[in-house]
Amino acid sequence: MNGARSLIGFLLLAAGFAGGIAVNSLANGERPGSQEAAPRPVSARSTLTEEELSVTALFEKASPSVVYITSLAVRRDFFRLNVMEIPRGTGSGFVWDRTGNIVTNFHVIADADRAEVTLADGRTWKAALVGVAREKDLAVLRIEAPISALRP
Repeated sequence: MNGARSLIGFLLLAAGFAGGIAVNSLANGERPGSQEAAPRPVSARSTLTEEELSVTALFEKASPSVVYITSLAVRRDFFRLNVMEIPRGTGSGFVWDRTGNIVTNFHVIADADRAEVTLADGRTWKAALVGVAREKDLAVLRIEAPISALRP
């Protein structure tokens, strides 16, 4: 019985030692059984297909309408009781028309106290909530940007 306990103790000690080596090698960036991959030759890109050219043109035409939305929440600092705005989330949307309507998903602005919209030119505008359709995950915001900045 005493010999069995000694054997179990030895096996546990050996397993712990081996586990320590494995953890140490993983921490040093080594991967079990990994070898450095040989560099692959890079071949020249062929010409784009008609479909690829079409998608690229569509992206280039539509990308100025894409906007970045930051939703903000008003919170009170626990220790000083100061009110501050903190980022709550981010998402994307697009300019719908030249009056400043922005279409986004409802989940992007859900539970936000305020939202900001950054246009493709990098300028940021405060947004007002126009309406939502929660069941369809849609929301419309409006910004007071000049018509020249809006690309529907």
